Amino acid sequence: TLHGASVITELMTHHFEHCSSDPDLDNGWYLTSTLGVFYMQAGFTMIEAGSVRAKNTKSIIFKNIAVLLVSELCFWAVGFALAYGDQHPNPFIGFGYFFLIGFSDYAYFIYHSGGANIASTIVSGSLAERTQIIAHIAYSIIICCIVQPLAAHWIQSPVGWLRRFPKASFIDVSGGTTIHMIGGTFGFVGAIFAGPRKGRFSTEFETQILMGHSFPLITLGVSILWYGWFSLNGGMIGLSGTRSQQVGKIVLNTVLAALGGGISVLIYYRVIKSCFSAKEVVNGILAGLVSASASCSVIEPWSAFVIGIGAGVVYMIASWWLILVRIDDPLNTSPIHLVCGAYGTICTGLFASDAPIFDGFNCQRTVHSGLFYGGGLLPLGVQILGTMAVLIWSLGW
Repeated sequence: TLHGASVITELMTHHFEHCSSDPDLDNGWYLTSTLGVFYMQAGFTMIEAGSVRAKNTKSIIFKNIAVLLVSELCFWAVGFALAYGDQHPNPFIGFGYFFLIGFSDYAYFIYHSGGANIASTIVSGSLAERTQIIAHIAYSIIICCIVQPLAAHWIQSPVGWLRRFPKASFIDVSGGTTIHMIGGTFGFVGAIFAGPRKGRFSTEFETQILMGHSFPLITLGVSILWYGWFSLNGGMIGLSGTRSQQVGKIVLNTVLAALGGGISVLIYYRVIKSCFSAKEVVNGILAGLVSASASCSVIEPWSAFVIGIGAGVVYMIASWWLILVRIDDPLNTSPIHLVCGAYGTICTGLFASDAPIFDGFNCQRTVHSGLFYGGGLLPLGVQILGTMAVLIWSLGW
């Protein structure tokens, strides 16, 4: 109806003016957080360089550089407009600000471009050591021009269809679906089509571990990512008003989820396999970090730790399943990002507490409690629906 359209237009046209009590402070926080988010590119590059054999190091580094260049260009030209454009508001796709024409909140743009870059960078870990540079450029264009922006619009826009349920709305604070699931899904499908590396599965029943050449590089990369995750999760909401208190909670929850993921994997290998696996422990840390992305500002610290422990378990099961079905994912990208991203997003429907949340448009809204806090099955159902929607949307490409 005309009345409904006018309400939607009002929401979209004025969200930047009405949703920040101190735009200068929030913009400063966006810029500061952007430094950490872009630094994550170095973390991904170090992990991938250390996880491949020495002969492929130069190739994987160059591919990451190419992905960053293409992703940033595509998001500037098209992606941001489809995710956050407000000239023709509707529940499924944004429109406006192509090439940032007519948009002047550059700090806001540059922060969100980092998330799209990460979604593309994640994919290369699954395809390491067996794909050409043109494949990486192709999926980067698709992700940053279409797939990631539309998913972001559904979830973060005030008029996105996953936000419009009457008694519950989909929650993804910092990219559990819009970054990690999308990147992990593309990596999973890519690994299937690329096939295993030569020698990975030597016979029908034998698996050969193709060890990366530098564990110190892997550890350095994980440390950089952990640092950058504070900016990725905490940078979403700004600092004005009472948001600084939420940022502190977000950082704490991010740490606790990472601890839970790493500790659960460490205990499993020590108790069940009577050994330690440093490589798997750092993957458990990453699994915990991913699992907290969707819920980091709406859960209590104890919940973050519990979710992290579960993420370590989920990661190990998914990693084992990949070997069982003979899919070669050199960095276990899909178990970490796809599976743990989906797991963490669904957990939000269980552990969310009744608290305000600031979304990707920097606007405050109320979160309905999850199942464990008396919110019933509806919030959990909405989380499952949104997770499946993003999964199907990503698989369709």
